[in-house]
Parts: sequence; C-alpha cells; structure tokens
Amino acid sequence: MGFWLGLVNSIDKYANTASVYGAFLKHIKKSAQKQFKLELLPRIQGPKGEAYNEDVNKLITRIHGDVLYLDPPYNARQYCSNYHVLETIARYDYPELKGKTGLR
Repeated sequence: MGFWLGLVNSIDKYANTASVYGAFLKHIKKSAQKQFKLELLPRIQGPKGEAYNEDVNKLITRIHGDVLYLDPPYNARQYCSNYHVLETIARYDYPELKGKTGLR
C-alpha cells in the first residue's frame, strides 16, 4: 500500500496540469520537466481515519469527532473525472479511455 500511495503522491508533483486531470496544459510547465523521483510516504502511527461517501446531512447525525473535513461538489461536473489518471494508477486497471485527455 505504501508504494501506491507514494507513487500517486509523487506523480501529482510532475503532472502537466492545473491541479486537476480533466485537461492538460498546452505548454509544459517547469515542474513537469523535472526528472521523476518516487518519494515513498512515511508510515504514520496512530488511529486510522475514516472516509465516507454519502449525503452529509444524514452522515452528520451518526458520526462524532474532533476534526471534520467536507469536500462538497462545487459545480454540476462529475468530480471523479478530474482525477481519472490517478484513479487508473491506483486501481492498476486498463479502462477504455475516451476523449483527448483519456477520461475513464
């Protein structure tokens, strides 16, 4: 698991995008020209976090904690298409790609 997390984290530093993978930049930015270096993430000791993918209005009645991070949709576009490259790497699968940027 540590290798895959490090790989996804490292790749993002060299991507020729404006932070999301829905489109690539026309001109190659400096960070995308650097030699790739895989940086493995350190293991963190402590309690594990939890992630949920559901209606926050229902979820908030069932969970409690000190820190809550919410990432709601901010437009009508599907959020997952912005990270399709990282998803493909993490899943290590070979989906049929569509469009100029290879959406899943």
